[in-house]
Amino acid sequence: MGNVIEVFSKLQYRFRWFIFTIFVVVVLLSAVFVSRVEVNYDMMSYLPKDSLSTIAMNKIEGIFGAEVSDDTRVMVGVSSIPEGLEYKSRLAGVPGIISVKWMDDTTDIHVPQSFIAPDTLNAWYKDGYALFHVTFDENADTDTLLAGVDAIHAVVGKHAAIAGGSAGEAVQQRDSSRQVSVMMGILVPVVLAIMIIATSSWLEPLLFLAIIGISILINMGTN
Repeated sequence: MGNVIEVFSKLQYRFRWFIFTIFVVVVLLSAVFVSRVEVNYDMMSYLPKDSLSTIAMNKIEGIFGAEVSDDTRVMVGVSSIPEGLEYKSRLAGVPGIISVKWMDDTTDIHVPQSFIAPDTLNAWYKDGYALFHVTFDENADTDTLLAGVDAIHAVVGKHAAIAGGSAGEAVQQRDSSRQVSVMMGILVPVVLAIMIIATSSWLEPLLFLAIIGISILINMGTN
């Protein structure tokens, strides 16, 4: 075993500049490609095709259409059903939104509230909140979706709840990037401080962090 390590070490030393050149090329290519690596935020796509959730979603799409799985749910506090209908009209005017579904699409909302079936009423309007199903253009990119979410907040206020669909995935992507940046801003100084205390050289912590950072960059770029 010792002989193998010795031979490997000698070969590594002999071709050190070749190895270093290859390594630099890989790092540079990874730095270029890291922005082209896409992250799949659709949790349903990770499930097995024979799972109950996948089967149920495929059945829903078969009955109601593929756009149902891409619905973004928007919950807004309203004081009455007419106010909810007004919000629906305003949401329909947001760029990128192709349809907005609410209670008036399933029942007559102009009758007294007591005449509406409880199940239908609670599905769309409950405890002073209206729930809208918003469908964005399936060809919209992330920037368009994020702009649409910001436009929704401009219409219904910052306290509205938005979840699900491609717009929810876009927000999740933006929030994840922000959280990673915050965590790195906290962890890197902490790790650096610990290593400075634990090592006898000021250069070792910097080299260690550089190696870890480059390894992460290569991993992200080669995905």
